[in-house]
Amino acid sequence: MHSRLFLLLAIVVLVLVAHSAEASQRKAKKTTKKTTTTKPTKPTKAPAPPPPPPSGGKSLAYATYHMYTSSESLSTVACSDGSNGLMTRWGYSNLSPMWPYVMAFNGAGWNSPSCGTCIELTDTITGNTIHATVIDQCGPPPSGYSAHFDIAPPAHQELFGASASVSKGFGSATYRTVSSSNCRGNRG
Repeated sequence: MHSRLFLLLAIVVLVLVAHSAEASQRKAKKTTKKTTTTKPTKPTKAPAPPPPPPSGGKSLAYATYHMYTSSESLSTVACSDGSNGLMTRWGYSNLSPMWPYVMAFNGAGWNSPSCGTCIELTDTITGNTIHATVIDQCGPPPSGYSAHFDIAPPAHQELFGASASVSKGFGSATYRTVSSSNCRGNRG
């Protein structure tokens, strides 16, 4: 009994630490944008798109959630402006046209070609599927996964089920890039 409780407590602490680190990175990014008057410099090399799927057509992803809101400004996420930014390409100012099917991807970054990509995610346990648009950047996946997606809470709960999403805070899903017509508000 005590070993199970200790294991559960350890998992909760690890999830909280991971979310805290991501929140700190996002806060630092927001602070930098607010205090500077120049646009971010172009990266010397754009982040890579998702790795190609294995022969089965899908790859394994680690999926967490991030507290995005429908009214959140696109200026606070990595896929904001620049030639690949969603403000520039689609004329959006916030997440509402795509809500709640938005997420960060470890392969995205400012002005990344991955911005606006429509991804199909399928829970490896229940088979639930969602389609979400890449709008931001998140940290790398843990060992054993080829990608990390940080999904808006309502879409995360739809994918993994409300009780599993809240209790665990993460899940495993297969993923693949699909047509933009599959994602709400995605203009390709």
